[in-house]
Parts: sequence; C-alpha cells; structure tokens
Amino acid sequence: MTSKILKIRALTQIHPGAGTGIGVVDMPVQREKASGYPVIQGSSIKGVLRSVYKGNYKDEIFGPESDGDDMNKYSSAASFSDGFIFAYPVRSLKGTFAWVSCPEVFRRINNIKKIVGDKDIFDLTKIQISQQEIICANDITVNNNNSNIVVLEEYDFKKKDNLDINKIIEFGKSFFSDNNDKEAFKKRFAIINDEDFAHFVRYSTEVITRIALEKDRKITKKGALFYEEFLPAETLFYSIITFDDSRKSQSNIKAEDMDKDLTNNINNIIQLGGDETIGKGFCEINLN
Repeated sequence: MTSKILKIRALTQIHPGAGTGIGVVDMPVQREKASGYPVIQGSSIKGVLRSVYKGNYKDEIFGPESDGDDMNKYSSAASFSDGFIFAYPVRSLKGTFAWVSCPEVFRRINNIKKIVGDKDIFDLTKIQISQQEIICANDITVNNNNSNIVVLEEYDFKKKDNLDINKIIEFGKSFFSDNNDKEAFKKRFAIINDEDFAHFVRYSTEVITRIALEKDRKITKKGALFYEEFLPAETLFYSIITFDDSRKSQSNIKAEDMDKDLTNNINNIIQLGGDETIGKGFCEINLN
C-alpha cells in the first residue's frame, strides 16, 4: 500500500455544494458537523480526478464504470479521503489578504502525515496562541504606537514574537507551482487561535444572490431568486489518496505503479463543485 497527500488550491470561487439549506442561504457549502470547517467530499474528488485522468489504469484506480453486470466485478484500488481545509484567505488591512490557519488544522495534518509514512510532523508545543493573537511575517503587520498589529476583516490581532514555523510554511508552499505564489504565501501566511479560525471559515464566506430571468420579458422568474454560498479563491485544501494493489482478477498491477501513473497522467488544473459554466470551482492540484 502507498499513500500520498493531494493538495488543492482554489483559483476561483468554489461551491462544494451541500444541497438545499435550511437557513438564510439556500445553497450552502459542505461543512463538517463538529467543527463547521468547510470540506470537499471524497466522492467529488474521486469523480473529478477520474474525468481528467489520461493514463492506462483508469478502471483499476477508480473502479469500473457501473454498467450492468460489470458493476460489482471489483472495486477501485485507490481510496480518496474528503478534502480538509489547510488555510483560508481573509481580507487584511495590509498585504491585501492573509492565508490563515490554526493549531487544530496542524494537529489533523500530523495524523495524515502518519498515514502516509511521513515522520516530519509539526511540533505543536511551540505554537501556543490565544484569541486575537497572531504569528506571521511583517509583510501584513501594521505598526500602531510601537506595537505591531494585524487587521483581518474588522478584527485586530496582536503579533507574537517570531516563532520557528518554517516547516509549516514549507508544507504550505507545496500547494503552489509558481515561485511567485510560493513567495506570496510565505509573506502572507498567518497562524491564529482555533476559535478565531473557526469564526472566519464559518462566517467569512461569499454569499451571492442568483436569479433567473424570463426569456421574453427579461424580468426575474417567480421564485427564481436564491442565495448561494462560495468559498473564496485561494482557499487551500488537502486530501489523502491511498493505493492498494489492483483488485481486478488476474491483474498484477502494483500500488506503486498506479500511484506513479496517476501522478504523471493527471491535469494540474481541475474543476470542483458546482457552477462550472460561470467560471466557479477551478483549482490547481499538486500530487507531488
């Protein structure tokens, strides 16, 4: 068995839809029940990767198409976890916006790293942070009466003394293929308290009013006004893909071969979630 971490960066607004909502937002995004963090269902990730895969082992990796008697012959050799959030873009008074994350996110990533056999985990004992405190570079800080603060949305955060978070920054840079993007991430990455992070990912999404028009009169159709929730561009997710040997009868394809073939035969630009026809959901992925 082999495993790897799939990194997902939203290039445009993304709507991993949860179906019909019961609140003000008619079409909310998918969220974890316990944390309220946004999430991308693993079935969505699997389906999209299958559609853009150009290699020779499609049925072995993703399972055969559900077509009549063939649907139960064997299952996919690869399993795809949900997409979990790593960093979330939040408007900043300086530096345009910041990618924010928190210790709870890093705790989860440490567990994922153990699954893939990566012993290079984050030392969370060094990241002690209270509410409205922040760890970040000077590029997003504002000097106010000789005290460095960061303004995210309408909230002030007091900058803590520099801590060694280079290992986390290096992991974050792996979400990007362009060196300019990597440098921007390094300058704008910030760590905040768990509760502050949870507030931003729950309440700082983009809610857009959508309508449908009557073709002839060009007025809003009755009942066609609705509100749709989107995650902003530059949201970063990660997922884990695990490969077993092929489950196809009389096949000797190994997990390592399928792992390598998927990495070499997948587009690095995909579309996730709804509203593809209006430019939503385009993402950059990295399997290395």
